[in-house]
Amino acid sequence: MDPVTLFQARRPRTRPANNWNLAWILSCEIARRFYASHGVVPHVIDHEGAGYYGIRLDLQPCRVNGAQSEALGRVTAQGNVENWRSGRPGDHGLDLVARADHGEALDSLLTEAIRHLQLPVQPAKSHLDCRHKRWAGSWVLLFEVATILALRHHDELGMWNHDSDTHHVATCLDPLAAMPEHPGYFVFRNTSAELVVVAGDGRVLAPAGMENLWHRYMQGASPHQLAMELEETLFPGPVFLDNDG
Repeated sequence: MDPVTLFQARRPRTRPANNWNLAWILSCEIARRFYASHGVVPHVIDHEGAGYYGIRLDLQPCRVNGAQSEALGRVTAQGNVENWRSGRPGDHGLDLVARADHGEALDSLLTEAIRHLQLPVQPAKSHLDCRHKRWAGSWVLLFEVATILALRHHDELGMWNHDSDTHHVATCLDPLAAMPEHPGYFVFRNTSAELVVVAGDGRVLAPAGMENLWHRYMQGASPHQLAMELEETLFPGPVFLDNDG
């Protein structure tokens, strides 16, 4: 089941206070459209500044964007959208939570989020030679896999993908950590503090022995199938969920 279908299937349920479903699906759809062409990268934030939570939208450092990553804004944990270039952190310029709760279509919510963030259709300069353009397929695939897992396990799964959160554990495991414009890492942690670590190019760094997820995808595996394999590693034994297909 793809992330949008999974989101829609689980949408009718009463939304608990710690449900990040809207934040995840909006960020996933933005990554699909803007990661390769613009270098817009969603980073999960558990605590930043005055207690910020949600998914921050950054510009990936590259030849075009420069060496410093600019924060464009944030999708709050509940799903509101902040544009930090026209407003400021903590200013919920676009309230989508109430609209989502009243059943507004996801396409409409996503359109409003993109407009509010002022994301242009075309980047000012081409990113053709940037590494995020080269590795876009695998990185976006992994964010999609992470979204599927987050939608299924919003209250029992930790996931981090910003360098400040992943650098120590990932560089201890990755012989390619010094690669220029490294595609980054995804670190998943279950309630027992067991980790799954995946590089942005699809290499599974922990646990040992798992195949490259990007290679599996190119050989025919679906994002849902890959997510279920990671789920079996993170949550061994039967998993009982409502409306998960």
